[in-house]
Amino acid sequence: MPPLALTARRALVDGELRPDVVVVIDGGVITDVTDHVPAGAVHQHHDGATLMPGMVDLHSDCLEDLMAPRPTATLDPEDGLVHLDTLVASHGVTTNYICVGLLKHEGEGRTVQNAARILRALAELKPHLRVDHRVHLRVDVVMPVVDLAEPLFDLHPIDMVSYMDHTPGQGQYPDIERWRTQIVGFLPPGVGPDDVLEEHRRAGTDPEANRGRVAELALRRGAVLAAHDDDTVERVEQAKGFGAQISEFPVTAEALKAAIATDELGTVMGAPNARRGVSHSGNLSAREAIAMGGLDALASDYHPPSMLGAAQSLHRADVCGEAEALALVTSGPARIAGITDRGLIAPGRRADLVVVTETPTGQPVVRQTIAAGRAAFGPGS
Repeated sequence: MPPLALTARRALVDGELRPDVVVVIDGGVITDVTDHVPAGAVHQHHDGATLMPGMVDLHSDCLEDLMAPRPTATLDPEDGLVHLDTLVASHGVTTNYICVGLLKHEGEGRTVQNAARILRALAELKPHLRVDHRVHLRVDVVMPVVDLAEPLFDLHPIDMVSYMDHTPGQGQYPDIERWRTQIVGFLPPGVGPDDVLEEHRRAGTDPEANRGRVAELALRRGAVLAAHDDDTVERVEQAKGFGAQISEFPVTAEALKAAIATDELGTVMGAPNARRGVSHSGNLSAREAIAMGGLDALASDYHPPSMLGAAQSLHRADVCGEAEALALVTSGPARIAGITDRGLIAPGRRADLVVVTETPTGQPVVRQTIAAGRAAFGPGS
């Protein structure tokens, strides 16, 4: 097949939105960024559109919702993965880290059994999906699940591991009464906040020791290590000592400043937080983090449409420039995750590209997503 030459009103290149750029792709790779359409190339022009790199989402935690659209209506992992694949492709995400939670050792919920089902399904479906899906394994250090994590690495490559402690009264939930109000909507029938607190009390584990065990496992198996919900300087220093590369969702300004000071920890916060301007848990605002000069990336958390929506909102609210906002969902996450072949429009990079226009009211609309040189959404998909 001949090379494909893409042009649009402007393109995000070298940290700038530049007009009159021709992006040439061939064999799944960007082969040139130039000012003219090469002879023999198929020319595809997108009038009035912006051409940007495909987005990289390091924390996509909505698969379980797609597998259970109602508490009494559940779907198989295969169904959920196909739905997730279409969803993220339609919103311009070309590298998607699927969160697989390990929070319980038995019963319903985020168990090793459910994690294994998801990983087996992903291994089977991956060649048939639109975008590049990777695995982000989230391990609860309070529950007795750490020993169950390692066998999962043999079912599908695990690219990122994070340790977490969602015990109310610290971390993400410093205000227990606020936690009680929020958690009710997530609990199955017959289970209340007090039942959750009792489960934490009866876990009988050593969370501090488990943090180190999770970190050791991640690094030994070649996964990127992320610390989740850092809330103090001590937690950040601990993450650094473990060899973590990422502090995701730091919940206080104190923790964020400490992460910035290390020069070793990349920082990630939620795109819905940035889009709305506030944390749904009442913690640090992503917009405050940007103003402090300490945010490297945004992740969809629970809402993939907010990746591009957050970038647009940040620019319109004058929190940062448009190119800087787009970098938070493209080159920023790729860099801190150590992925060197994507996140930028440059020769030699994987041909992950998104064509974006705007509605009359300024809302971004993905018109086409290209993943590894192939149309994943829009014309040709």
